[in-house]
Amino acid sequence: MIKVKLSAYLEREGITVYQLAQRVEGLSPKSVYTYANGTRNPSLDSLDKLVTALRELTDKPVEVSDLLEYQQEDRAQGRDAKPSTWQTLAGLCTDPDAPRDMSLNHDRYLDEALAEEYRRSVKR
Repeated sequence: MIKVKLSAYLEREGITVYQLAQRVEGLSPKSVYTYANGTRNPSLDSLDKLVTALRELTDKPVEVSDLLEYQQEDRAQGRDAKPSTWQTLAGLCTDPDAPRDMSLNHDRYLDEALAEEYRRSVKR
């Protein structure tokens, strides 16, 4: 999954979204705001315009990689590879090194959020 990190870049450089929106040519201020807050992902053409404007604003060699980040995605689950809370707990319950009482009484360790997450995962 590709994550846009425009907002983090702007914050790090001390640039407001408003300043960028005023400087970038060929994009509406609304588009710049939606890219910055993560509502939409910019096209390659829009990325080019954002990088050009940021180079002018910062006098630095801004690259596309400064604005994008690749995050490994678990294809089987269709979401980030980080295990869910339920998967973590289930892993502990089957781990031979886990405390014995956890394996035997794991239900009492489930709070309502874990139970709900489990119910949702079983419905898939």
